[in-house]
Amino acid sequence: MRVLQTPEDSDWWKGRREVTGEVGVFPKAYVVEEESLPIPVTAVAGNVIANVLFDFQPCEEGELELFAGDQVKLVLVRNC
Repeated sequence: MRVLQTPEDSDWWKGRREVTGEVGVFPKAYVVEEESLPIPVTAVAGNVIANVLFDFQPCEEGELELFAGDQVKLVLVRNC
């Protein structure tokens, strides 16, 4: 999973599954950050920033399924 957007005022992050290319949102409360990155960050390719703590089943179109143990990688942060 790669994070595409992390709006500061939102409880949801936008990401893309690397295996399927599927793009959607997922709750940021379901992941725990491994390291603190300086803000603002514009591009830090390939750094693991979080591990998924819980499975998440999408309820709405545009949401991404998460599995406990998945790693979330930062591609680009845009504080929208």
